[in-house]
Amino acid sequence: MFWSDAGLSPKIESCWMDGSRRKLIINEKLGYPAGLVIDYEAGHRIYWCDSKLNTIESAHFDGTNRVTVISGELHHPSSLDLFEDQIFWVTRDTGEIFRQDKFGRGVKVRVRRSLEHATDVKIYQEKKYNTSRMLFDLIFVLIQ
Repeated sequence: MFWSDAGLSPKIESCWMDGSRRKLIINEKLGYPAGLVIDYEAGHRIYWCDSKLNTIESAHFDGTNRVTVISGELHHPSSLDLFEDQIFWVTRDTGEIFRQDKFGRGVKVRVRRSLEHATDVKIYQEKKYNTSRMLFDLIFVLIQ
């Protein structure tokens, strides 16, 4: 489980689902981290947006190999999600939804104008989730 804290000492942390093995992942160069998402296809990298710094960043699940994916005129991203090679985010300022390549290549594309002020974006698609029994068995073995 991963979560972010945008308080006085912003940070991203993780722990096991029972609350044990709590670990600080990132606690430097953060403003208001939010919108955590895990990229299972890319070795379980975590992505997050920072509405104060106007960035979307990524790192390995242990905090190493941190990179800024997109920065600049993002209109304060507040939520994000991934699907295949695209990252989608909602802007705090306008409630619009944008997408761009998850490696920061190309240009951002507005997917939806804000008819109603959107606050969250989630992609639901069968191919996004690995429901194979083999993966379940592997996770179960690792937990034991």
